[in-house]
Order: sequence, then structure tokens, then C-alpha cells
Amino acid sequence: MVTLEGEFLRNRLAAAILRRIDVTETIAADLDQYVELVARLAQEPTWRAELRRRILEHLPRAYEDKSVIQFLEDFLGEFR
Repeated sequence: MVTLEGEFLRNRLAAAILRRIDVTETIAADLDQYVELVARLAQEPTWRAELRRRILEHLPRAYEDKSVIQFLEDFLGEFR
């Protein structure tokens, strides 16, 4: 997963998940870096496989802190 951390919630959530699972090298600081990262993922199968392995290994960390999920539920519940 590559994300461009920006002003939208979806970008910030993706970056937060990547930080939580310690896969920060795919968080782009700007559009040029985003394109570079996507191209690298497409062209370097070894790097892509290593990222995939680390994501799968560390993914349970994304669900450890239940307060984050509760906060999101509360936030979304305000729009009912």
C-alpha cells in the first residue's frame, strides 16, 4: 500500500495504519515521491514481496488499540 499523506481523512488513516504496522517507507511526502514509490513497487518484485511479508506479519498491530476503533465509531455516529 502506498499513500500520500494529505488533508483527507482517508489519506491520514492509511498513513496511520502504515505507521502502526511499521511500514513507513510507503508513505509519500509529495506527489513525485508517490509516483516513485508506485513505480518501484511495480518494478521491484523483491521489495514488493518484502513489504507484503512485513505487512502481513505486522497487520495484527493495526487492531490492537481498540480505542482507535471506538473513536472512529463515535465520530461516524455523530453524522446519523
